[in-house]
Amino acid sequence: MPNKGIIYKLRLTRLPLVCEAKLLKTLQESLQPYGRILDIGSFREPTTNFFMGSGYAILDCQPVVGEHPYQELKHIIDWAGEYEHAFYVTSLHLVS
Repeated sequence: MPNKGIIYKLRLTRLPLVCEAKLLKTLQESLQPYGRILDIGSFREPTTNFFMGSGYAILDCQPVVGEHPYQELKHIIDWAGEYEHAFYVTSLHLVS
């Protein structure tokens, strides 16, 4: 029977206002220690399409045999960029 994984849906807030390509690349670097990233993105204001500092991620946190275990998820994660910043992870829940 295949392993279904341990899937978490995350809401990300207080993200820095940087261009989308840099945002998504650095979010991937920041979240990689916590699980395999299945999807990641940013939320935009529907009328103006402006980025308002929040996004989402879906992670598979199932440990992989023979690899280093993932870190435990936390509610404040350091930004993996060239300046000090942290963002919040809320609505942390397991997807069944």
